[in-house]
Order: sequence, then C-alpha cells, then structure tokens
Amino acid sequence: MKARIRALRPLTPNPAGETPAPREPARSAALTRARLVVAVVACFLGAGVATLGGRDEPSQSAGGKHVSAIVRGIGPRAVEKTFNPKTTRGLKVAKVAFQFTYRHEARLLEQVRDRIEQRWNALESATLRVLKRRTPEELRTDEGLDRLADELRRAADSTLFADGIASVEDILWQQVIVQ
Repeated sequence: MKARIRALRPLTPNPAGETPAPREPARSAALTRARLVVAVVACFLGAGVATLGGRDEPSQSAGGKHVSAIVRGIGPRAVEKTFNPKTTRGLKVAKVAFQFTYRHEARLLEQVRDRIEQRWNALESATLRVLKRRTPEELRTDEGLDRLADELRRAADSTLFADGIASVEDILWQQVIVQ
C-alpha cells in the first residue's frame, strides 16, 4: 500500500534542483505473458492459429497457381455424450467427451466457423448414432477407441464439411467412462 501511495505523490525537486524523471515499469514480461495467455485461450476456444504473426497472403506453388495458407483449428467446445452402449444382456452406461481438430484454407475461416456453429446439433446427433453401436468392451481398449475415433472423425467430417471446405483431422479424447 505504501508503494502505491509513493507512486501517486507529485514529484518534488531534489536538492540539486532537478526534477527526477518518472520511472517506467518493466512491462515486457507482463506483455509477453498476456500474449501467451491470449494465444492459449484462442487455441482452446477454436480459433485457427497457423502461426503467431504469420501472413494471410496466399503463397505461390510451383505451377504458378495461388494456394491459400492452410490453417488448423480445434472445435469450439467438447462434444460430451452419455449413452447406453450396445450389450447382449444387462444395462451399461458410458460417457465420452472429445474435441476435434480440423484444417481449412485461411481465406475460409469465417465460413468454417459459421458452418460448425450451424451444424453443431447435427454433429451431436451423428456422434450419438456412432456411439450407440459400440460395445462396452470396445470402449475399454485402445484399439477400440482408435476405431471409434476414426469413425467419429469420418462422421464429423461428413456432417460438418460435406462440401469439402474443411476437413476433420483428429479426435482428441478428454474423457471415456464405462460403467
């Protein structure tokens, strides 16, 4: 509290009659931390970030055609589903949560984001249809989860980007519970 009060006092001349220059606080470390936090938050909220400080200009290919930069992004939020897996007897409950990564041309960023928002409910429906076909045993093994991730990737790709403006690349598991 005393440091704050001292900082608010008017500057007084020193015995030599000179007015000392106000000290500039070291802001570079705080600015760097702020930039890092913004970049991490942007990645988690689905902002496609190719490179920090990169150009949005198209590059030239060997054939002389202009090709837009490719941007990778992550889905805006996790898909979370609680469902009953397929069983021969008894009743099981499973819960999964995952996000997906996708890629698209930089110039299509707004279209891709809008498409994801518009088709989100259809994605959740397609996800549930895929999940209900799985057995509890498949959900407990790495091989079963790999096959499920591949099928979910294809379902998300066809549901969100049937016209090919982007493509779903990977499924990132956050939670898999089988009871």
